[in-house]
Amino acid sequence: MTELRSQIIAAANDLFATAPNWAAIKQAGVHLLMVSEADGGFGGDWGDFEAVLSVAGRHALAQPLPETIVANYLLARAGHALKDSPMSIGSCVGEWRDGQFTGTVVSVPWGREATTIIGNMGRKLIVLPAANDIVNGCSPAGEARDILRYVNAPAIGAGYGD
Repeated sequence: MTELRSQIIAAANDLFATAPNWAAIKQAGVHLLMVSEADGGFGGDWGDFEAVLSVAGRHALAQPLPETIVANYLLARAGHALKDSPMSIGSCVGEWRDGQFTGTVVSVPWGREATTIIGNMGRKLIVLPAANDIVNGCSPAGEARDILRYVNAPAIGAGYGD
């Protein structure tokens, strides 16, 4: 384990032990774990991500942190502005055309809390706003897994075939 990873684990342990709200997570900058330092993040890698998630799991952190870390990683790689608010990711079913998406994003972790969704449409990633039409659901473990419905919602390409 690298010295940096040891420091990340210690900091995450201290933070997650207090059952933080999103403001505390944002202040600590953990949501930017895998964004390069040049882009304002920590410059962490997938091993750091796994280490932070392991600590979050031990503390039963009830926040959309993994989803937001991955979403910011994807946004940074595609050259888009990073987000400080909770985000999520999911698979889109529908049509994206002329900057608009009509369809659903299924089984979205923390969909009801997310202000931005990174949707996967095969080989395309699109950035969607929070949904107005949400069907609350849950995983077998009782975690939020929602269906988000969109009609002509503004959507921008986020690389990978946009």
